[in-house]
Amino acid sequence: MLSVLGLDHNITLFLNEFARESAYFDITLKFISDNHLIKGGFLMLLFWSVWFRVSEEQRAHRLSQISFLCGTIVALVVGRILVSVCPFRLRPIYNEELNLVRAFEMEGYSMEVFSSFPSDHAILFYAFGFGFFYLSKRLGWLAIVYVTLFIAFPRVYLGLHYSSDILVGALVAASITYVSGRTFWQERISKPLLNWSESHPHYFYPLFFILCYQIADLFNAARSFLSIVNQ
Repeated sequence: MLSVLGLDHNITLFLNEFARESAYFDITLKFISDNHLIKGGFLMLLFWSVWFRVSEEQRAHRLSQISFLCGTIVALVVGRILVSVCPFRLRPIYNEELNLVRAFEMEGYSMEVFSSFPSDHAILFYAFGFGFFYLSKRLGWLAIVYVTLFIAFPRVYLGLHYSSDILVGALVAASITYVSGRTFWQERISKPLLNWSESHPHYFYPLFFILCYQIADLFNAARSFLSIVNQ
């Protein structure tokens, strides 16, 4: 455990050496980290382009897509449970022992009450990204590289997560995505949904769109709505 913490600190401190060296670089990463269209929008474009691509494998691809989309929902739920039951971990940016230099645009950034471990961003988007491997290796690697560069890396650089927060999130995501591709999952969950999409598209697609939008948005809109309702 100590070696993992040491590695986390070393990686964080190394990246922090570049903080405030370039205002353009810092502000760009901050913008990417906050912008849900960049984070989830590209992955959804990839998802929907495959969904509507006409080919002999279209139905098989749609079956896989429904499977890993449902797996992504499960991954998010598991992620929230893990955040609740795991010991609270202060985000690097607030760790006084590290004494990090805050990147430009990170002054006044307030997330002290939210645990760093594991990263729910990593769990959600890696689960979605790994699902593309069921469609093709090329799409899978494209999705994973994108998640790593545009979702995971900015959050580590800005001090919002340690590298192990991301790694554990990715491992949890990979495990759930693997399960979502198994035959029993497809037979009991994915096939009935695919059949319903074909028999009742006027019901399926509006709900499908809302679900995809919420995944791209990290369910922030839904969580904000529920927080108001529960008040």
